[in-house]
Amino acid sequence: MPGKGISDIQSHLNTTQERYKRVYVGPGSNDCASDKSTREILEDYTKLISEAKLNAENVVVTSILPRGDTETVDTKIREVNSGLKKVTTETGVTFVDNDANFRYSNGTYDEELLLPDKIHLSLKGVRRLISNLDISTKVRPRGDKSSSVTCEGQSPPKLNPPRKSVLFKQENDELSNFFRCELQVFDKKYDSAEAAYQHFKALDHGCHNIAQDILDAENANDVKTLSHRITTNREWPKKKIEVMMQVLTAKLEQCEPFRNRLAKTGTMGLIEDTPHEFWGRGSLGKGDNMMGVLLMKLREKIIARRQKDRPSHTRSYSAVAAQSQTA
Repeated sequence: MPGKGISDIQSHLNTTQERYKRVYVGPGSNDCASDKSTREILEDYTKLISEAKLNAENVVVTSILPRGDTETVDTKIREVNSGLKKVTTETGVTFVDNDANFRYSNGTYDEELLLPDKIHLSLKGVRRLISNLDISTKVRPRGDKSSSVTCEGQSPPKLNPPRKSVLFKQENDELSNFFRCELQVFDKKYDSAEAAYQHFKALDHGCHNIAQDILDAENANDVKTLSHRITTNREWPKKKIEVMMQVLTAKLEQCEPFRNRLAKTGTMGLIEDTPHEFWGRGSLGKGDNMMGVLLMKLREKIIARRQKDRPSHTRSYSAVAAQSQTA
């Protein structure tokens, strides 16, 4: 029921005789742009979720997508999403947090996912939402931001459980090689993992002038542009993964924001959201995503290290912490 308000959806659920296998509730941002308070919006959705649970075996609630027309509205969206997460936990329904793939870790949203009006989704934004929900049915590229419910019953569209992945790119995300951080590797100091990797590649191919330009570059985007001037040889594909892993390992050890961000992804899949066919998801979403693969391997090291450092049942955590501080 795309485009319908909360009262319309509640009315439908009250009068329908159907029992659905699954109901997807997609709160819109129009309520957040209204005079309603955060508390009032959450009360409305709590009632709607209760009604949905009476008519479905499973209920899935998605977070409200960001909008950038006014900061006040977007702030309320984040407040409501935080409340929705608590409500879904209390009511025992599934919550899909779109912010994981629509916002950077600092809370700002990916502008490429919205149209110029900063309210409606761009085609890329629609595809991102489809990826979050793993929906394989028609979705309007420019649907409005009203609340919607999709019901899975006798003749449902093909809907699968939400896919849990984190997409990352560019300098605002710590997982990206473009993220600015002090890094020392290969006996050199760099200000990003991208600079370290591309500088090594330039030297490995005897491109000393390009290597110096990379060291002098202002940011990772400039480094990437300079790297296009390097013509790689036949041996490079055999060693580039090992070189990248050395860079990422150094970043893991030396960059705390990166280390914390990687740890917080838990067991979710990691996908570099770039058209690069080898390092990223590719232009058609069928790329090798090798950067995501390497990051997940690094994450295993964090998990193994934490398990190793975990205190035994006979020693308190505070005691271990105190011992490490005095060591």
